[in-house]
Amino acid sequence: MDVEQTVRRARGGDRDALSALCEEFYPQLHRFFIGLLHATQDADDLAQATLLQMMEKLDTYRAFPGSKFNSWLFRIAYNKFIDQTRKKRPDVLDNYDPPDLSPPMVEGMIQEEQTAQLWQALTQIDDELRAMIAMRYQLDMPYADIAKALGIQTGRVKWRLHEGLEKLKGIMTKEGLA
Repeated sequence: MDVEQTVRRARGGDRDALSALCEEFYPQLHRFFIGLLHATQDADDLAQATLLQMMEKLDTYRAFPGSKFNSWLFRIAYNKFIDQTRKKRPDVLDNYDPPDLSPPMVEGMIQEEQTAQLWQALTQIDDELRAMIAMRYQLDMPYADIAKALGIQTGRVKWRLHEGLEKLKGIMTKEGLA
């Protein structure tokens, strides 16, 4: 799908184009919010709220050279996440619903334990850094797109991700996690 062309059509009132944008970006938004909140219902709610705001604000999106629609959309998503964390800080581990990756049973149990340990460590870092980690390692977003989505410099993204991974490693080592 040519996202920019679909956005132009949606801005022109094409409901099919608007539906196509929602279908294209809902899974990415959902994965992004799962990576931050680890709560399926909250991820669903925030992904839907982000898409609703996208529809309301679509006329404010400007495609400048070098800009990308997904950076604009993930800026909205990040702001929704920040608003959510200001309202309440969910107990991430109580709501965690690990995805079914269907590995053999023993491997699956080990993987679930390691995943839960990683989420436990992730709860100990700041929200901006968790958002960066989710965008980079769950959504495979380029550094430049993360920077645009968060409204910061690309160099800061690289530095914070390096710093954050070292911090996670330290937390996991300190707490005796795998």
